[in-house]
Amino acid sequence: MSPRSVSLLFLFVYIPASLSEAATTTRPRALVAQVSRDSATLQYVTQIEQKTPLENERL
Repeated sequence: MSPRSVSLLFLFVYIPASLSEAATTTRPRALVAQVSRDSATLQYVTQIEQKTPLENERL
């Protein structure tokens, strides 16, 4: 390969790939929460604190 084709390959392959990698955000892929069983309804529930100010929500 000639030096010119190597530099063109670098421009059109490596740079867009590195830019797309930099644009991704790291978000959690899973939620781990303590789960309990409600004895009255026999459903599984968990509590998550959300909103501002924090409020408990039963899910």
